[in-house]
Amino acid sequence: MKPIYVTKTPNLYRIQFEYHPKLVEVIKMIPSKPRYDGTDRAWLVSINDTRYPIGRDANWYVRAFAQWAVQMRYCSTVKEREVTEDINYDIPPMKPFVGEHYMLLQPYEYQLEGVQYAIEHKRCFFGDQPGLGKTLQAICAVVKAHKEAPIYGESFPVLVICPAALKVNWQREFKKFAGMNSIILDDRNRQSWQSFYECKRSDGSPLCEVFITNYESLNKFFVKAVNKESKLTMKSIAFDQRVSLFRSVIIDESHKCKSSKTQQSKYVEGICKGKEFILNCQMFWEVFFSMPVFYFQASLCERERKNSQRPSLCESDCKDNDFYNNDPNKKKIIFVIL
Repeated sequence: MKPIYVTKTPNLYRIQFEYHPKLVEVIKMIPSKPRYDGTDRAWLVSINDTRYPIGRDANWYVRAFAQWAVQMRYCSTVKEREVTEDINYDIPPMKPFVGEHYMLLQPYEYQLEGVQYAIEHKRCFFGDQPGLGKTLQAICAVVKAHKEAPIYGESFPVLVICPAALKVNWQREFKKFAGMNSIILDDRNRQSWQSFYECKRSDGSPLCEVFITNYESLNKFFVKAVNKESKLTMKSIAFDQRVSLFRSVIIDESHKCKSSKTQQSKYVEGICKGKEFILNCQMFWEVFFSMPVFYFQASLCERERKNSQRPSLCESDCKDNDFYNNDPNKKKIIFVIL
């Protein structure tokens, strides 16, 4: 049983509580018709509303609702706070992209700004909506860092961790955008995948510097043993020494390890430890509601896309989708790990 949180702002109350159908049914009875804000998972109750009856204002209804929720044991207690001023965030401008992008296709300006941010900070969430080029930005960031390693640090070889259904897509995108071959880890190369990096071409470059796997296979390829006699911690997991081969990790759809206590989350945490670059491709709202705590504290940088820009280089893959064609003003969002 969790508390019910009541936050008063100059214009409304924000009420947050653990979902229960009865609580939702009752809060909808407030005369001002509260609306649900999916961003903060809060119900918004307007203060200045003409629908309140004489003698009863928003404060009366909010307090009555909160006390009823506690009395009926839907919530443990009421926690209140007041915000005297509306919170305004000054979003710093994104730095312009510098130098060559090394992609086979020309990225959009907002994508290049995201790439510049990623290679400078080395810990980054690409939180764009689907179709705006999260994959492209992650690929461009690691490729540019590799090409300009004296400036940004070496990023190759790269490990991509993604859902099983997206492994082929990542392999195709690396070829499409960067012209690079990649290896999908499977049972055929379980014991020898590192040889693709250790073997050199005539020019001295490795045969392959990009490796792709899925969350369910992390144990198979990168974990030697797990001490099941004790509580699952990083110390109870013995990782394969080949994990240290990677200089960068790209994590896609990380809600697969949304609980920091699960094995998959611990495996990802251990693999990411000490890496030069850690880039996460994850939709904006999913970052809020499903990210494990080991990704540290994140601050939000949000900026509007320019009206003249089209969705992304992935437009050809979704040109028949009205969602993209009818919304030219979607926002560009980046989460940065501090």
